[in-house]
Amino acid sequence: SIKGCTVQTNRMFFDRVSNASVHDNTFPAGSDLTSIDVSRAVLLAFDNNTVAQGYFRQVYGRNVTVSNNRITARGGASSLEAVVSSSFGTGTRVLSNTLDGRWNSDRGNQTQNGAHSGIDIQDESDVVIEANTVQDVFTCGVEFLGTIGGLTARDNRIVNAGQCGFIGSYWFSMSSSRFVGNTIDRSAFAFSFERQG
Repeated sequence: SIKGCTVQTNRMFFDRVSNASVHDNTFPAGSDLTSIDVSRAVLLAFDNNTVAQGYFRQVYGRNVTVSNNRITARGGASSLEAVVSSSFGTGTRVLSNTLDGRWNSDRGNQTQNGAHSGIDIQDESDVVIEANTVQDVFTCGVEFLGTIGGLTARDNRIVNAGQCGFIGSYWFSMSSSRFVGNTIDRSAFAFSFERQG
């Protein structure tokens, strides 16, 4: 476990960790984005951390939980896809986080500013997204790509998303999923689901 540290690095990478936790740490703002990248983790908990200028991204995880964190992207021109993203996994939990995309709310400018979305989920099953606050994102609060099965999105609050609360696009499909008790404020649409190609 990594606990109670002030971590001054632009990148942390966890590969094939299991039964581990990263909690109660502070990642202060540096000269670049702080990236927390995770690959093929099993039973990893990333909990109660503060990331001042960065993002969390995982791939091929099983039963990874991202909870009670405060993660803030960097403002200004950006290509950052999401503040928290998870792809090709199962059992992912994104719970009670505060995620700030740092979008400048300029709806007249089509150039991305801040994070594209708050949470991205791609090709995953058995996912719970619950009680998160996502604010100030360029397009949508939560984005889905690929095949999503067995998802629950419950009691999330999305504030000031440039396009919508929840979006599914490109090769998107969803089954056995539910949306309950979510609040979307200052966004053009609640949902924008489409499949292209």
